[in-house]
Amino acid sequence: MTEFYARKDYIYDGDSRIFTIPFDCIDTRYIRVYVNGVSSSWLKLNESQLQVADWVTLNAGDVISIRRETPINSQMVVFSDKSILNEENQNLAQKQLFYSMQELYDNNTQFKEDVEETLNDTTTELTNTVNTFKSDLEAEITAGDDYLQEQFDDFEATVNLTEERLDMVEDGIVTAISKANQATQAATEANTSANNAQTYAGNAQTSSTQAQGYATQAQTSATLASETLEDVNTAGENALISINSAKTEAITSINSATTNSTTSITSAGTSAVSDVGMAKDNALSAIDTRKNQALEEIEEAAIPSDDAFQNYYTKTQINNLFGGYYTTAQVDTTLGNYYTKSQTDTTLSNYYNKSQVDTKIGDIATLLDSINGEVI
Repeated sequence: MTEFYARKDYIYDGDSRIFTIPFDCIDTRYIRVYVNGVSSSWLKLNESQLQVADWVTLNAGDVISIRRETPINSQMVVFSDKSILNEENQNLAQKQLFYSMQELYDNNTQFKEDVEETLNDTTTELTNTVNTFKSDLEAEITAGDDYLQEQFDDFEATVNLTEERLDMVEDGIVTAISKANQATQAATEANTSANNAQTYAGNAQTSSTQAQGYATQAQTSATLASETLEDVNTAGENALISINSAKTEAITSINSATTNSTTSITSAGTSAVSDVGMAKDNALSAIDTRKNQALEEIEEAAIPSDDAFQNYYTKTQINNLFGGYYTTAQVDTTLGNYYTKSQTDTTLSNYYNKSQVDTKIGDIATLLDSINGEVI
């Protein structure tokens, strides 16, 4: 503890209440006792000791402060003219001043200590407060740093994810452009296919028109062949009738000549034989003439030449012609309703081709030859 001139502080040990007065004083009336800074009652034991009153509550560790407080509000010795200067008065006046100066020093020292203690406490408190604030701030900063780091990590992850998505978008754009190019190419090919289909449609239409023309020509050829067959049959029948008629006439002439020759043989002899030979020759000549006429009629009216059919297509030629075109199923897929090769063949199969007409005419020629052989 700090040593004072007119003050003594004790720490109460919880036992004795008697304390020593370690400094001089003008009178014990100027002694004050403070317990923990509170003025308390005390009892004078002697000039150098005092006792804290029993009714004052004391606890171990309490600060018991004994102080001298010389009054300074008035002079204890007042000198006057012609007064007697003795030792007691001079000492008393000097002691009042001297003690007062000591007490002032003690008070200033205590005040300084109190201020320093207060400053220290305040500084400590402020330091503690600052340290606490600093710690809290550092903790908050650390937490903030952790939060910021977490936010930064999240942001960085978001950036990375965004970059990945941008890469995916870029890949999608490239794929889309590729698909668009493919679509454009497909559209171009589709347009080309459409143009080709349109061309094929035009070709199919032309082929259909040609097929209809060929069918018409084939029908005309078939009609002509049919009419020709009818003419051939009619000519054959007329020829047969003429041949039969010639045959009958010849037989009749022969019989008549034979009868006449038999009748006149006796009278005529050699003349009859000559007549018979002449009659036979005439009959044969008549048959040949009639035969030739019939054949000429057949050739002129019934049998058409190859030139008559050169302007028409046979069924085989028409089949070969249409073999290089699309069928109706293929054309229908693109265009619609046109005749297929099979349908065209079915339609054309109802008519005779050149080979069939030639066969029919050959049959008629064979028939005529057989008839000619029978006559001969």
